[in-house]
Amino acid sequence: LDESLRNHESPNTRTNLANAFRLQWRLFEALDEYETVLLQAPNHHQSIALRAGCLVQLSNWIPDHSALLLAAYHDYDRAITLSGTDLVFAESYRKHRAALSSRVREFPVESVAPSEYQRWIWSSRLALN
Repeated sequence: LDESLRNHESPNTRTNLANAFRLQWRLFEALDEYETVLLQAPNHHQSIALRAGCLVQLSNWIPDHSALLLAAYHDYDRAITLSGTDLVFAESYRKHRAALSSRVREFPVESVAPSEYQRWIWSSRLALN
């Protein structure tokens, strides 16, 4: 894999490296590699879906961090959209998203007006910048 990366660095090669890290449970390194791929090729649906799977694995280690599952769910959504006419990949992503849907919950966004003190802090911060 190292030789392959030296000779021809492509999104698929980097994705394979990330997969190797993931199989070794080196999840943070795998996530870094998926991110590298997505910087080069933002529409690489395989890397997006594989990153989602890695986030699900990571959430099993950190169960209180439910935002990981939400990010994975959104990654599967994006991968489905980007896979386009590649029905085999799209169907696989749909199955993973469906399995994940029972574990995911959206975070409510509360619209609370800032207090007078908070407004003063923000205006002072802006004045100092």
